[in-house]
Amino acid sequence: MMGGMKPTLFALLAVLLASPVWAAPLPPEQLVYRVTFMGLRAGEASLTYTPRCPDYTFLATARTLASGASLLKLDDRITIQGQHQPQRFTTTHEHVLLHENDYRADKEVHFSPAGIIYTNNLEQPKKAVSFPYEGRRDLFSALYYLRETAADLSVGATYSVPTQALDRPQQLDVRVHAHSMLRVAGHDLPVAEVRVRQLRGDKVKDNISIWVTRDAARVPVQIRVKLGFGRLTASLLQWPPQAPKARPFGKE
Repeated sequence: MMGGMKPTLFALLAVLLASPVWAAPLPPEQLVYRVTFMGLRAGEASLTYTPRCPDYTFLATARTLASGASLLKLDDRITIQGQHQPQRFTTTHEHVLLHENDYRADKEVHFSPAGIIYTNNLEQPKKAVSFPYEGRRDLFSALYYLRETAADLSVGATYSVPTQALDRPQQLDVRVHAHSMLRVAGHDLPVAEVRVRQLRGDKVKDNISIWVTRDAARVPVQIRVKLGFGRLTASLLQWPPQAPKARPFGKE
């Protein structure tokens, strides 16, 4: 069962993004979510974005509750380092530590124009696998980049960006599916439902929906991942979130 869930959980973490602000000096920005699995509260997930122009970092964590009545047990930590030059949210390093039921992972990806290098630190002997760079980003930086540049949230608007999901090059497509109102931490907010597709060759994965605020911040207030035997839902715990004031998209 866990073999099929590992990429899904990684994708869930990858969409827990804060609002698109990076100009220094700014305090770190943190979003915290309640995670439910098959209707039962399983734990919490968070993403902290720290802008240090021209550099930035992401720290994503996900932990299930010790007393959670869930088949899913995880304690994940993902760190991203990157630069805002020559383009916004240009990844330089990714480190993924996963502890999901009996599954363990310790993987790193180094990004540079010379190429992308992937290493599984638990593999013996360790082998470095190379991929063409092709302007690829990690999933966190790619989604953040789209939030920075995607000014149009009208229904039907679609955006794409090449990404590197650990040892798998892929294309990330994001499409605005619908507009609605959503109750978030006691507040009714106008949101846009965004569908995320991950394309790897002839394989398409399109089981992720994100609800983002229809304002300049584009704050993701809810994320839902459909599984073959249920679904994971991450709901923002606090509104407004702990974040500096967002600036309009596409403007300095």
